[in-house]
Amino acid sequence: MRSIEQLTTEILSLPSVSRAFLAEKLVESLEFDTDSTLQATWVTEAKRRRDEVCNGTVTPISGEETFAQVRQLLLSQIETLETEELQQLQKSIQSKLAQHQTAPQAGFPQALLASGLTQQIKYPTSPQSIERRLVEIQGKPLSETILEERR
Repeated sequence: MRSIEQLTTEILSLPSVSRAFLAEKLVESLEFDTDSTLQATWVTEAKRRRDEVCNGTVTPISGEETFAQVRQLLLSQIETLETEELQQLQKSIQSKLAQHQTAPQAGFPQALLASGLTQQIKYPTSPQSIERRLVEIQGKPLSETILEERR
C-alpha cells in the first residue's frame, strides 16, 4: 500500500483536469460524512415541505418573487430609520461594497509580481470610499416636483 506522501506526489503529477475531478470527488465524499441524526432531521424536513406543496397547504413562489419580497421588506424597514441610523447604514454598506470590489482583485497584483510580468504595483493614493452625509430637505420630494412639471 502506498503512503499518503506517495499518493500526493502521484496525484500532483496528474493533468489539472484530472486533479480537479479528483478534488471534486474528495469534496463530495466529505459532504456526506455528516451526523446521521442531523441528516435524518433534514430528510424529514424536506419531506414535510414537499408534502405541504403537494397537498396545497403551501403555495410555492419563485426565487425571483422571494427576493422581491425580501427587498420590499428591507426597504420598508429602512424607511423607519432615523437620519443618524441611515448614515450608519450607508457607511456600513459602502464599507462592504469596498471590500467586495477589492477582494477578487486583491490577488491579481501579487500574481503579476510573482510571474515577473511587472516589477512594481502602484496603488491609488485617494480613498476609494467617500463618506457622504444625508441632507434633510424641507417640502415635497424633488421627484414629485419634476413629475408635476412634466405634466
